Amino acid sequence: MRWPGPDSKIAPSEGVSDATLRALAHPDAPASAAFECLARLAAAHYRVPVALVALAAAERVWCDASQDSSWRQSALATALAGPVSERPDGVVVVTDPAGDPRLARHPWVREGPGVRFILSAPVVMAPGHAVGTLTLVDLELREAPDEAELGTLREFAALVADAIVAFSTRRELEAARADAEAARAELARTVVSDPLTGLLNRRAVFDRLDAAIALARRTGHGVAVALLDLDRFRAVNERYGHGVGDGLLLQVSAALEAASRDHDLVARVGGDEFVLLWQALGPEGAAVAAERTWSAVARPYAITAAAAPGTTEVELGASLGVACFPHDAEDAVGLLRAADVAMYAAKRAGGGVVRYDPAS
Repeated sequence: MRWPGPDSKIAPSEGVSDATLRALAHPDAPASAAFECLARLAAAHYRVPVALVALAAAERVWCDASQDSSWRQSALATALAGPVSERPDGVVVVTDPAGDPRLARHPWVREGPGVRFILSAPVVMAPGHAVGTLTLVDLELREAPDEAELGTLREFAALVADAIVAFSTRRELEAARADAEAARAELARTVVSDPLTGLLNRRAVFDRLDAAIALARRTGHGVAVALLDLDRFRAVNERYGHGVGDGLLLQVSAALEAASRDHDLVARVGGDEFVLLWQALGPEGAAVAAERTWSAVARPYAITAAAAPGTTEVELGASLGVACFPHDAEDAVGLLRAADVAMYAAKRAGGGVVRYDPAS
């Protein structure tokens, strides 16, 4: 018999992973109740005061504590009940622990409570590989049981193994379910997200804008949309390369998010085109938000490029067109079209902010 330490490793190919065994050590593990029930049944069948289930990769011990709660989750109980047999398909019978060199110095044998009999069957998960034991302890001297009783103990130990398999299967199913949910969430996110900046994309704009307009109809609050196009971005891209251009877009995206409220929407709808959706804002509030946004974006940016060793500053401008619901349009398509018209008017004027004006 060998006495494993807490770092014993059980490879997955041997029937159950070490991670599963360690998960079983948590008091809230679903298998704990099954272990306690099996321990009680084994103790009642063999008429012993204590039965213990111990796992080689865990420090927790599940046991029927009988009248003495000191057996439960005790380090001494682990040392006493935790051997994994050198013959994993065998049963260990100790009728004289005091005379057994492996156990004679154990305090529960040498002193109180005075263990006088130990019967231990391995919990086998795969042929030749045991992960723990089901151990019966008596404080009275007993003779070795016959082969039929040993077979019954093996069957109890097999039920412990079944409880571990059930726990492991449930754990794998829960992990698979969590992975599937995460994959679905990631797929849903990528469908409506710009792959470079992580901002919402054109598809998401229409969905969110339709919802915002519907809310505005019910509440009477306004909705404002701004379409922003970067000035001089193409020249930076051509001079320094698309890698630098992508880095600039990331900086611009961060600036737009920083200038927005938590419930505002920021989306990238083209190469250097962005849409901003401001809820609960009328024309005056939208004008303030547009100026704040323009100031946050139209500024110098630091870049690092092979074509310009060291850190170089490039200055970008921005043209921003604003349209408001219900003043300028009454649906999402009309509102975006009006913002686009205003943005091109800003571009023709050399950049800046322009509010939609059908007369212009």
